[in-house]
Amino acid sequence: MIYVLTYPKFEIHTTQVLDQFRAQNEPERAKLVAPHLTLMFGVKGVEPQEIVTLCRDVVEAMPQFQVTLDRFEMDYDSIEKTHKIYLLCGKGREQVIALHEALYQAKYRSQLRLGIPYQPHMTVATNKDQSALKATKLSSLGELPIAGTIEKIDVVAVRSGKLRSLETVTLDG
Repeated sequence: MIYVLTYPKFEIHTTQVLDQFRAQNEPERAKLVAPHLTLMFGVKGVEPQEIVTLCRDVVEAMPQFQVTLDRFEMDYDSIEKTHKIYLLCGKGREQVIALHEALYQAKYRSQLRLGIPYQPHMTVATNKDQSALKATKLSSLGELPIAGTIEKIDVVAVRSGKLRSLETVTLDG
């Protein structure tokens, strides 16, 4: 499956704090992928180069932009059948949504999960046991908002349980 992710650029200390928090609270996913926002979810039946070309077309004139992660939400993920804690996107939310929508153009619209409204977020904790998540010390992430910059998007593939970067496309409009 092909995904499109963006890894916000944070201050080094912020990245270290996020990495440590995720390693404790979602260790399997933290080993697989760095802190990110997902722009396109698990596209099937397409050539990776098609998605790379789409990404280039979508971001060619788009400038880099600031984002903040400014609040938490706990939710149940009915697809993965687990509870999660998300950091929700505040500033930059509309730009992230615009990127997401542009990537799901007519050709890929059928793969969009229409029953699940897109909410730009970063997953920071995952557990099948909701009470374990409720006990998570969110204060160890520091004060909110967490600020970063969206500078590029990455086309990645998950194969045999490993994430492989296929192409990085820079926002340089």
